[in-house]
Amino acid sequence: MRWNVLGPAYAGLIGLVFACATSQRAEPTPVNSPGAFAAGSRQPLTALGGSMSTLRGEFNAHADQWRVVLVVSPTCNECVLGARAVEREIMARYPAERVHASVVWIPMLAGDNEAAARASTGTIARENARHFYDSVQAVGWAYDRGPFADMDERVETALPASHRLREAWEKRGEHRPQWDLYMLYAPRVRWDEQSESPPAPTAWIRHLGRHGGEGAPSSYWRDTLDAPPVEGDLYLAMRAMAEETIGPP
Repeated sequence: MRWNVLGPAYAGLIGLVFACATSQRAEPTPVNSPGAFAAGSRQPLTALGGSMSTLRGEFNAHADQWRVVLVVSPTCNECVLGARAVEREIMARYPAERVHASVVWIPMLAGDNEAAARASTGTIARENARHFYDSVQAVGWAYDRGPFADMDERVETALPASHRLREAWEKRGEHRPQWDLYMLYAPRVRWDEQSESPPAPTAWIRHLGRHGGEGAPSSYWRDTLDAPPVEGDLYLAMRAMAEETIGPP
């Protein structure tokens, strides 16, 4: 995935700015379901130090469950929105023994650091979730070079000349790691112990942010790069992905 960071308050999609400073979406109602800690309570945070081994071990240790893996910035409200959508539409709706989450916080904006990541861990405060801080963006790069390595070519073909993102795509800048990414993995999918590259997800949402102010829909790709991104409510998109992939809660 190719992204530009345009400043501490904004994340740019291939040159087109999507607000990342002020959330326009109302906070979800806290869900006091089994396995949840007090809403907003900070959780332990594990520093990855540029190695895939810890995350890979966590992933494979839960191979008998559905796994949701998030790669998100701790200060970008669009990423936090996505994390809250995972919490409300997946973690709060499925039994803890059925789903496990690995939340990888990576620094993409000027305010992103380990302290910011630690402060954001309360977004998903559950026994069946583990939080990581990836200071060198290794996980984001691993997804960019692995499961999403052919994104440029596929998006280039899929975006029609008339699409509002076309010009921005053609003017895109330097490569960026994957982020604002939400993935589901089926039971029995394992991460090869000899590989730094993660396996391809069973289902995924690549969120691009909201464009247009309060109440505006999110733009995102879901499961395919062979069509333009769709627009809609990210919470509903996350619920649909879970129900169509995992099944009913």
